[in-house]
Amino acid sequence: MRCRGGNVEKDYGYLEICLDELLKKKGLSKNKLSHKTEMNWKQIDNYGINSIARLDVNVLCKLLYRLKM
Repeated sequence: MRCRGGNVEKDYGYLEICLDELLKKKGLSKNKLSHKTEMNWKQIDNYGINSIARLDVNVLCKLLYRLKM
């Protein structure tokens, strides 16, 4: 994960989740991670392409745990 931002008083920045990069490094597919985390494949895909509307900290922790981060 990367957090970027400019001047905090004007711009809080954004959180970029690089799940696709992590999956490549770990040699896992989204399908395999979906099974390991017992999560819907589409939800995994949305995290992979940074297309989530609201960050769910429990989901993020589950992903990091299964990726052994």
